[in-house]
Order: sequence, then structure tokens, then C-alpha cells
Amino acid sequence: MKKIVSKIALVAIVCVVFVLSGCSGYNLSNLADRGQTVVTLSQNNYKVVKRVKAEVSSTRVFGIGGMSSNYLRNSAISKMYDEAQLTGSQTIVDIHVVVSKANGVFYSKEIMVATGTVIEFTGPNTTDIKLINEQPVNDTNI
Repeated sequence: MKKIVSKIALVAIVCVVFVLSGCSGYNLSNLADRGQTVVTLSQNNYKVVKRVKAEVSSTRVFGIGGMSSNYLRNSAISKMYDEAQLTGSQTIVDIHVVVSKANGVFYSKEIMVATGTVIEFTGPNTTDIKLINEQPVNDTNI
């Protein structure tokens, strides 16, 4: 009788671990050096280069697995910066993240799409802007 109770307890513990494993995620992306520059676009010293877009998704089966919403959002923005291939005095402005969710009987899917506008600064002070965007990452706060 004790063996059966211990086996049931073990199965229950394993089930709880699997169910709760999808409730948290680790934010492994480091966006400390991206999107931190504050710029006022009050003068005509920039031009619009292109629009960029990136999409990431996560699927959960029976509520198990997948990534957290915060991790997905950061991943979408990071992927957008990677796809933008910024050069010189370019930066991304007007960043938006749109969330879509689809729920089925046994699964759920969360999709995040990050969009932004790449602008390039023109004029005599563009070298200062480049230096601001290329500040080294401070790894001591990670």
C-alpha cells in the first residue's frame, strides 16, 4: 500500500513540475544598448530610410512550454533591430509591438510582431548621434 501511495505522489509531483514549467521564462536577450537614445525630431535633419518588421511566436500544448510574453516582446524587438542592419547615424523610431493570440482546445499560440521606422540623421551633427548609439554595454548590471 505504501508503494502505491509513493508512486502516486511521485507522479503528482512530476505532473506539477511539467504544468508549472510553462509559467515562467528567462529573458536572455539584452536590449540595454538598443532603443535607449532620446531624440527630438523637431528639425528637418533626418530622412526616412525604410520600415522594418519582425515576428516571433510561442506555442503551448496543454499550457506547458512556450516562452513568457516579456521574453517574446524583447525577442521581437531584438530581431527587428537585427533585420534593420543599422549603419552610421541611423536609428529606429516609432516602435510598436502587436500581440495576437490563438487558443485551441489543446494548444495556445502567442504571436508578437514588432514594427518600426528606420531614420537617418543628416546634417553636421550626425557623428555625435553615432557615438550615442554605440555606447558599450555595461555587463555588471546583467
